[in-house]
Amino acid sequence: MSKKRSAYRFLSVLTVVLIILLVACTAITPTGQPQATATMNTNDDHSTTSAPTASSPTSHCQIQGYTLSSKGTGAAFKEPDVVNRTANGAVTTTLTVRYGDNFIGECKVHLRSYNGKLVGPTLRARPGDTLRITLKNDLPHEDDTGHVTNTIGMLNHTNLHTHGLHVSPVGNSDNVLLDIEPGETFEYEIKIPPDHTPGTYWYHAHMHGSTATQVSSGMAGALIIMGDEVPNTVDALPEVKAAAEKVFVIQQIVYDEIGVIEPTSAGGGNFPSANPPESITYFGPCNWEPMKREHTINGQLFPTLTMAPGEVQRWRLIDAGIRESIGVEMHGPYTGTGTPTIQDVLALPIVNLNEIAVDGIALNKVNAWNQIELEPGYRSDVLVQINRPGKYYLVDDTVDQVVVTQDPVTGQYSPVTQSSSFSLTCPTDVEDPSFLATIEVKGAAKNMKLPTTAQMAKLPLPYKPIIEINPAKTHKDEPISPYSEYAVVLAQGETIDAFQKVDFTVVAHPPIDLATPGPVEFMAADHPFDAQNARRLTLGNTEEWVLNTQEDSLYYAHPFHIHVNPFQTWRYGPDGKTLETVWRDTLLVQQGITSYIFTRYEDYIGSYVYHCHILDHEDQGMMELVEIVNP
Repeated sequence: MSKKRSAYRFLSVLTVVLIILLVACTAITPTGQPQATATMNTNDDHSTTSAPTASSPTSHCQIQGYTLSSKGTGAAFKEPDVVNRTANGAVTTTLTVRYGDNFIGECKVHLRSYNGKLVGPTLRARPGDTLRITLKNDLPHEDDTGHVTNTIGMLNHTNLHTHGLHVSPVGNSDNVLLDIEPGETFEYEIKIPPDHTPGTYWYHAHMHGSTATQVSSGMAGALIIMGDEVPNTVDALPEVKAAAEKVFVIQQIVYDEIGVIEPTSAGGGNFPSANPPESITYFGPCNWEPMKREHTINGQLFPTLTMAPGEVQRWRLIDAGIRESIGVEMHGPYTGTGTPTIQDVLALPIVNLNEIAVDGIALNKVNAWNQIELEPGYRSDVLVQINRPGKYYLVDDTVDQVVVTQDPVTGQYSPVTQSSSFSLTCPTDVEDPSFLATIEVKGAAKNMKLPTTAQMAKLPLPYKPIIEINPAKTHKDEPISPYSEYAVVLAQGETIDAFQKVDFTVVAHPPIDLATPGPVEFMAADHPFDAQNARRLTLGNTEEWVLNTQEDSLYYAHPFHIHVNPFQTWRYGPDGKTLETVWRDTLLVQQGITSYIFTRYEDYIGSYVYHCHILDHEDQGMMELVEIVNP
């Protein structure tokens, strides 16, 4: 990265942070949001915890660094609560949205929650099942009459999104345009198609304006579509069925020095010991590291897992965070004395993480990675096997990004791996590595096996491919499309019915006067979210989307997520050179690198959204409504 570009990014990020901190909102009542058909909650079975009041910060919530020896860390790994399907093919549960009191380390936090806990229950279903979820909003009423659309607010209004599921987006299904107000109860009925792809999905709050606040409080949970009884799937392979399964809901739970999160319309927080205090807000670039908070797994700090030597475990990794990149690595064994530092651990040998699915959708191979990149909304299913006893450590290291560069003389394209923080953490500082979990390998050895790529390749693909890799194609070939430089071609018999273009950008407008900064706009496709302005798409079409983060944007990368229909794209495999196609529902779109995705609009008509999965960006307008219509 050039010094000029680095300086530009630094100044850009500094500008947007200062402007966001100074912006004051005017009072406008939002329009265009459909109202939920809900009933007033008169059942007092669940206790309602009131909104927090201002008080002096407790010492245990002050900004402080955590280590493996910090109090409140290292407890035995715990799964979230589990709601299993019943014999009649229904998953029935109640999610009560209320303030809950919990501990993160030694800090007592008072945060919005599902059922009073730091993470929602894991919902386990099968293809063809129905999710019957009663969403009960027991949060207190608030004065939201002055909320301005596309700003942070309506903090106690909520709804529910099943991230990654291919289900209906209308009515009482996966409808994120609903508004479940405080005191209301709403009955969701989400019908999972009989041919739905088994995999790792998740659910979370998705009310426009309050999404970041609620998700960063812990309002998220795993949603597993099981495939062990579905023939010819990865889940049904004997080696996979034999593996013990662990669910990792990885979150960035945000809380200030009194253990709460109550943002202003510009995301402002309460960090009185910060230097200067106004340099840290709940949301914003470069703020996570100064907070000295840590990623939690199922609400725990650095939990400890146990494995037998030679055992295979399946870890379902879900990035339920709101804006940070996570570079998941495993190192070990540690043979020193005392408690290792993060630098001690990074010097240890690396252990492969064997990926078998991305965003819940199975691969046709086993990919042995040194590092799994997780961006907000990403999922990765990995098989882990360690043969040598000892202590191993799961860590978040700097994300390695593979980018394509062009030789200015020959014109040849080639992949280059960059070890940098050019992801979501901060453009000006390399991210500090941190611990995620400890793995103790001990006990009697087991002789388990991993599935092979040959086994995986024999399974039918989860989706009919739209594109494929042509290894014989190079940049010298006559280009048939903008993406031919990547040796990617349309699959046999496929055609593209239409093209869509999305540019993400954050723009600071000129000051209104000497005392009033100009507004900051978060835009998708050149405009902030407008519930009256939908992109119309045709059911049955196969289309290509071209995604960019604009060069003049004040923020430099955005995870694109679209509801209902997954898309196919490509990436470089573990060797950093070999291209492969993958299906997913969320993709990081970096400044200066055009991304191409391919999708079909199948089965469902109706309105839903795509948006940036930096959730405070979504709340502030980086989202667009799409409407699928019949031909």
